[in-house]
Amino acid sequence: MVHPRSKLARVLAAAFAATGVVIACALPAGAQPAPNPSPPPGKALLPETDLKNFPKLPVTTGPAPATTIGGNSAGSVIAVEVAGALTTTSFYDPAPGVSVQQLYSRLKSQGVRGLIDPSNTAAAAAAAPQSATAIACTYATATSFVCPVAGWTNTGYAHPQIHFNDQTSVRWPVPATTSTWNQAANIDSLYGNHTCGSGGHCVPLVDANYGNNGWAGHTPMTWNGNILLSASIQLNDFYTYNSYGLLEDICHEQGHALGLNHNVSIGSCLYSQILNTAAASTPNVDDFGELNNIYSVKR
Repeated sequence: MVHPRSKLARVLAAAFAATGVVIACALPAGAQPAPNPSPPPGKALLPETDLKNFPKLPVTTGPAPATTIGGNSAGSVIAVEVAGALTTTSFYDPAPGVSVQQLYSRLKSQGVRGLIDPSNTAAAAAAAPQSATAIACTYATATSFVCPVAGWTNTGYAHPQIHFNDQTSVRWPVPATTSTWNQAANIDSLYGNHTCGSGGHCVPLVDANYGNNGWAGHTPMTWNGNILLSASIQLNDFYTYNSYGLLEDICHEQGHALGLNHNVSIGSCLYSQILNTAAASTPNVDDFGELNNIYSVKR
């Protein structure tokens, strides 16, 4: 699959022009599960104080050497809701064996509104490389979700604090992926077991059997201009993976929640398909490089 360099405003404008309708987003019926009432037995605990001590990677400055990345947003199906100054985007990432066009068709049949057709040629044109900005929107194989880049605010901290509130069952190794993302130099990823901690931003993760609906992971996010206001992650228990695939799925959705789009490298968890391989079970160096770009300024 090809990798997008998207600028959200232009993609939305192209989608509006192509469809002639106001875009709104709704989840499939029953898509929001009740949180698990208590921490599941056997879930590893990594207190936030421990995660803060995980070694950070060196700060890299972008852009990295140029690579050829182009095409439309074929890695995910995206649904959009616009309400005044706020834009909510929902990533639906396909399950293994499901193409992005098949996922689009399934979501459409389920009544999900606001879907951007991956084959929309106007949206594809809008996803072409953008002009240079003060902060690089790409780092080699990795890209930010929007260009110019947008991200979380610092809320008074040296780095934005992202509290991943783990409400998933024991099969999902959220502590491991959170500690990996916490290596990013300019943003802190903190783990909480049914808790958000204090300060910063809270991103809940839940899992449930959503059935054979075509998506492995779903991450809705709300933006105001270049500021990311909220995000949440849903993981679909219907599909089965090996231990690497479980890591890939979580790592992938967390990368979206941090502000990244897909990565064209099969050595990154942000590759557009779940590969069930060790190489694709973690971010690659370019993912961290683009996070450094996104969070090189305080918001």
